[in-house]
Amino acid sequence: MPISEVVFCIPSGAFLEGQAQTILDKCKTGGNTHGFVEGFGNGSGHADVLGKWSAVQGQYWEMLHDLHIGATFCAMYNNEPSKVFVSNYDLGGDPGPEWVKTLDFVDKYAGYQQFPAASPGAWLALREGHRLVGNYDFLMTQIVNGTTAHRGTDLYAGSTGNFFNFPSSDDVGKPSQTIVVGSTDNTNDVGVGQRQSIWAMDFAAGETLKVVLDTTFANSIIGKTVTVRTTYLDNSPTAVLTISAFNDELGGVGVANSGDWKELDFTVGPVVLATDGDGAHLSVAVSGGSCRLHMIEVFKN
Repeated sequence: MPISEVVFCIPSGAFLEGQAQTILDKCKTGGNTHGFVEGFGNGSGHADVLGKWSAVQGQYWEMLHDLHIGATFCAMYNNEPSKVFVSNYDLGGDPGPEWVKTLDFVDKYAGYQQFPAASPGAWLALREGHRLVGNYDFLMTQIVNGTTAHRGTDLYAGSTGNFFNFPSSDDVGKPSQTIVVGSTDNTNDVGVGQRQSIWAMDFAAGETLKVVLDTTFANSIIGKTVTVRTTYLDNSPTAVLTISAFNDELGGVGVANSGDWKELDFTVGPVVLATDGDGAHLSVAVSGGSCRLHMIEVFKN
């Protein structure tokens, strides 16, 4: 499909949500428009305003937002990439690897929302939120009305809207909640944490996350080898995760108690498309205890 125009989103004040919706309508839903999204601010600005997360976490979620609404061009302020090479900057710690992972993820997916057959993968980041309510997703949709499909619970839901379009809850008003999560790259009490922060959905024992792939993308992986990746918070030593793809159980993992976000990968191929009774291509079943899930992703090898 030819691209018909380019639209711009400049996230400023009260115009923010309407502009993001315009990008989403034209680029993601309409599918024939390139979108350019200016950064809200530098990562340190996110941290200064919210006061409860690190710069790399703020930037990561802003990039997920931009990819979700279908942006082809996801802009950062020019001082942000320099953080990749700097240790012990203003928030402490060494942010390098987490910044690199954010940039790599954006580079991998930007511009493919409109071209699902050519996309290197599909993903879904679980959230609730108060603006653009619901998950951030990319060629993948959560099933919530199936017989064994569950939405999950936002443990940090707040009664008022949180700043900008970020993942969940009025956390600024909850001084008892710690948002910097994950020991990776922490070198002091402040730390940068892992890029995922706390935002995700909690699945109780007996609940299952189920997703369906975009039809065009799904057809593009038939006969190919893919990786199915689940990102979960490793803080529930009684929980067990069981991953299934294309109506076939791949395996599982016992959750431990490191406090870090972990990635669980399974290789599948050649892919034969199939769905379970709820129409899901992929699922993550939780047993033995609750577990917080951040993302499910499938990408071409």
